[in-house]
Order: sequence, then structure tokens, then C-alpha cells
Amino acid sequence: MLSPDSWPWVDVVLKGHEAGQKRHIGGAKGSHLVLDPFPGAPRDVVYHESRRDGRLVLIFPWGGRYMIGTTDRKFDDNPDTARADAAEVAYLLGEVNALIPQARLTEAFNMHNDETTEALVWAAEKADAPVFLQVGRAVIPHMGVARACEMTRRIAERPAARYVIHLDHRSWDEVMEAIRLGFSAVM
Repeated sequence: MLSPDSWPWVDVVLKGHEAGQKRHIGGAKGSHLVLDPFPGAPRDVVYHESRRDGRLVLIFPWGGRYMIGTTDRKFDDNPDTARADAAEVAYLLGEVNALIPQARLTEAFNMHNDETTEALVWAAEKADAPVFLQVGRAVIPHMGVARACEMTRRIAERPAARYVIHLDHRSWDEVMEAIRLGFSAVM
């Protein structure tokens, strides 16, 4: 008996994924997002047909959060390398925002310097939307946690700006420093 979660590996197990071999099953992946509750979030499961391409989009409560999916895209690579990419995240957030406009879900954006931070905050203000400003691998080695935080706050603390500062994929010491500095989120 095969369960749906084992299907992507059937061709690997049956050696049908080698060059020139016929595939038996597979060739697709579906990505999902897990989000905290958001404005307008449904109490029950919502099945929505995408206005963009007709694919099914699901929004359902799950463990105090919401699972949103699926993207169901062609995927012929090794199943172990399957990951949600930026286009899939944007697709799912866009579908939820189209169905539930008050959700106003946004992606995280990497900041690299004053100019990119200014542009992100300006765009969020013009769209009357919050922005998730992500500080990470490209910035911290050059300016450190405290300076990155100061740069972000100096630019983002304007009356119309709604933002989150997130420290992404850093060491324990850097995470602790970010918490002391008041970052909104850390990883």
C-alpha cells in the first residue's frame, strides 16, 4: 500500500528516475504555507478556485494557525530537494489577499543598505500595507546586528510605516542581541 506522502519517491525506489527510464509516478510538488492568524481568517476550511489559473487553493485552520496551499507544480528533480520557492509563496499570498483583501499578507524582504530599506518602507506606505524587513546573511557580517537594527528603525519609524524587523538565520549570540535590541522576530 502506498500513502500519498510516499508517491514522490516511488520512481527513485523503482529506479525509474534514472536517465532514459520511464517514470511511474511523480513529477509534481505542492507547497503550503503555515501562517499565524490574520485579519479576515476563516473559522472553517475554505476551498477557493484561483482567479489567475483555476488551481485549487485551500485555507484551513490548523493547530492555532492557518495552512494555505497548494501550488501543485511540475517537479522532476530529486524529491529530497523540493522546497517552496519565492514564486510559490507570492502565488499563495496573492491568492489569499485576492479572496480576503483585509488579510494584507506580505512576504519578507531582505534589506542590504539604506537605499533598499527606504525603498521597501516607501512601497509599503504607498500600498498601505505592512512590510516584513529581514536582516540576515548579506548584512550582518558587514554591519553587525546593532547597526542593522539602527538603520532599519531610523528609516522605518515614520508615522505611516507598519513594519516587522526579523533577524534571519544567525548565531545564538546574534539572536540574543537582536532580542535585547527589540527585533520583532528572530530565527
